[in-house]
Amino acid sequence: MTIIHTLRREDGFSVWANGHAEYAKAGDDDIVCAGISALLFSVLSYLECLSEKTGIGDLKYGWHEGDLIYHTEGFGGQDFFALDLLETGLKMLAERYPAHVKVNTHTDGISLDDLLQEEDAHG
Repeated sequence: MTIIHTLRREDGFSVWANGHAEYAKAGDDDIVCAGISALLFSVLSYLECLSEKTGIGDLKYGWHEGDLIYHTEGFGGQDFFALDLLETGLKMLAERYPAHVKVNTHTDGISLDDLLQEEDAHG
C-alpha cells in the first residue's frame, strides 16, 4: 500500500509518500502506482517551474527506496493550487483503490517530523 501524507501550513506545504501500491503482481506494470507517481512528480515539476519562473518560493525534495518527500514555503500561496490538485487526484485514486492507496491530510499543528515518527511507530 502507498500511504501519502499532506501537511498544509500557512507558509506552504509538505508531502510524504511511502510504499508501493501493490495492485499488480510483482514484475507487472502497476497502474495504481503509476497514477500516484504521475500525480506526485507532475506537481513537483510544476512547483520547480513556478519557482524558476517567478523567482519566489523555496522547494526542497528528495526520494529514496519508496519514499518521496517535498516541502514548499515562501510561494505566497501560489503553491496551494498544486496541493489542491494533488490531494484531489490522490483521493480519487484512494476511493477507487482503497486497499492500495491511503491519503492523510493534515493542517498546522503537526510537523512532518511528527508524521514520520508516528508512521515509524505504527509500522
